[in-house]
Amino acid sequence: MRNFSRLIVVMLILGAIYWLWPSGSSHEARLPASANTAASSASVPVAAPASEPAPLAKPGAAKNSAPKPDHSVPVVSAPVPALRNTAKPPREEIPAAPVMAAAPEEEKTPSPIETRVDAARPAARRGITLWLGADLVTQNLEQRVFNGPTSSYDSKQKIGFSLQAEGEGEGLGWSVLFARAPGAVLSSDTVRVLDGDYSWDVLRAEVRLPLRSDSWSFLAGLQDTRLPFLDPDTATGVITRTQIQSLDATLGLAWKTPLSGKLSAEAQGRLQAPLGQTKSPGGRVELATRGVAEVTGDLIYAPGENLLLGLRLGLQHHSYQFTYQNDQTNNQISGTQQTRNTSVGLRLGWEY
Repeated sequence: MRNFSRLIVVMLILGAIYWLWPSGSSHEARLPASANTAASSASVPVAAPASEPAPLAKPGAAKNSAPKPDHSVPVVSAPVPALRNTAKPPREEIPAAPVMAAAPEEEKTPSPIETRVDAARPAARRGITLWLGADLVTQNLEQRVFNGPTSSYDSKQKIGFSLQAEGEGEGLGWSVLFARAPGAVLSSDTVRVLDGDYSWDVLRAEVRLPLRSDSWSFLAGLQDTRLPFLDPDTATGVITRTQIQSLDATLGLAWKTPLSGKLSAEAQGRLQAPLGQTKSPGGRVELATRGVAEVTGDLIYAPGENLLLGLRLGLQHHSYQFTYQNDQTNNQISGTQQTRNTSVGLRLGWEY
């Protein structure tokens, strides 16, 4: 019986211990409803106070073992205001439109034929070119008088000169030339010549019009020519040298071609037709028919940028039928006369 009562006491003690032993749920800190709501809206967790286990009650003191009041102040976390994000979002950069690069020009590779032609073509002359020439001149004069003698004279060689200015433009060229070729008709054992010295003068102005081909041009202009003329006196056998002057129109062709980078060749041919009355200081002369031709050929070398050197060959031929009357003797003659002028000369040119 005593053992049974002891067993009951032990069971009561264990029950009291079980009842008084603190659990995690019985001592949780309780937050007010307002604080709990604010805390939940701020989404900030509330720290729970740490619970300490109560000391074990001694045996026999179960009657006086009552739970001690909890005087600890509950810890409440203040609501943390949400921070306003003042940072500006990064500015989205708009990519610039791609710049289209200009397509490189395709370089044209010249053909071998074009290369050879360009290398041989001298630079086209522009502006004004001045020429000064010196010529070795040989002249021949032959006159046949109707019902009279035939006279033929070869003038001794003399040095002539020429001045020329020419220009090249777009589609048009021009030239002005003055040339003087001195000569003389000498007396012989049977013929006496009075005032045998003379000069063969040419003053010409013309334009040059290029044709479809780059090598050919058309020539047109005016030319004033002064030629020697023989006035024979059949009674005395004395020949007086005089001069005739004629204004003519010139028509011709010009041709030029490159030979190398600095060397070129040119050729010109002209025909002349009288425009007015022929003059003579010692009498009156009339030309019934006349044929005049002139041919020149040039080699031009360009040693520098502006300097030009030329070699010229020239031939002038005049053939006409005439009637001449001397003002002093009233002697009138008719016949034919031919004059030829052959020249070889050097020319010095300068381009402006």
